[in-house]
Amino acid sequence: TTGQGGGAVSGSSPMDPVAHLRELAETATKAADALGEQIRAAAAINPGPAVSADAIDRGTQAIFRMARFSDVRVSLEEKDGKNILTFTVVERPLVRTVKFAGNKELSEEKLRALITLKTPDLYDATVLDRNIEAILKAYKEAGYYAAKIEPQIEITELNEANITLKCSEGEEILIDSIRFE
Repeated sequence: TTGQGGGAVSGSSPMDPVAHLRELAETATKAADALGEQIRAAAAINPGPAVSADAIDRGTQAIFRMARFSDVRVSLEEKDGKNILTFTVVERPLVRTVKFAGNKELSEEKLRALITLKTPDLYDATVLDRNIEAILKAYKEAGYYAAKIEPQIEITELNEANITLKCSEGEEILIDSIRFE
């Protein structure tokens, strides 16, 4: 059929929420399938009659080396006369935002230049700790030896991390003189 403007009229609008949800579900399923394949490849354990504890340990370590997961658990259960080996992984959150609060003496631009944790990286506590150390070093170089940085990390239900680095600058400390005796 055609509408008054002469264009085709379909049974669903371009913004059909059901079609959109179906597309999102299909995309998520494909991503999960691809990730499952990556995990199976990293674990390098093939189906067969026996798997050694060493092979399971090597597989677990290989999955951790993928650097995508904060936890990897292994379970072995018997089902219908077959042993089923299952790797359960907890995916690290995706960094969605990195914000600063409380900074007055060092600009956001200067602080942002010190941050290596970017969006949309996977959250890594070790990288965040190194970033905090870099910021503290910059504050000390500016004379703020008592500065403290408190990370506030909010993980959303979509497994996304919103990070706020709360700066407590303290008082500027100026050295008038140094005397040796």
